[in-house]
Amino acid sequence: MTTTDEFDEEPVPVVPSKSDDFDEIAFESIMGTKEGRALMLRYLIETGVFDDTFTDDPHKNAYNCGLRAFGLKLQDDLLFHTPDNYLTMMKERTDGN
Repeated sequence: MTTTDEFDEEPVPVVPSKSDDFDEIAFESIMGTKEGRALMLRYLIETGVFDDTFTDDPHKNAYNCGLRAFGLKLQDDLLFHTPDNYLTMMKERTDGN
């Protein structure tokens, strides 16, 4: 996606910021609510982070490994940016809240 600056005829690409500040704010916003923590937990569960994803079918195994790799990256980001909220999320999972 691009946008044109009013003083410049060339399109300017619109790219989300990759800064740590952007990630920090985004993860704190999501993990700061019970609903956000529940959503992130659901994504971690659905990507197989807490399970063994191996299967005899090589194609299914490759798919599962790719899905789990994304889940592990998400888990790493959650632990890096919001470690206290991550622990709260896991406690809520254990308590059934």
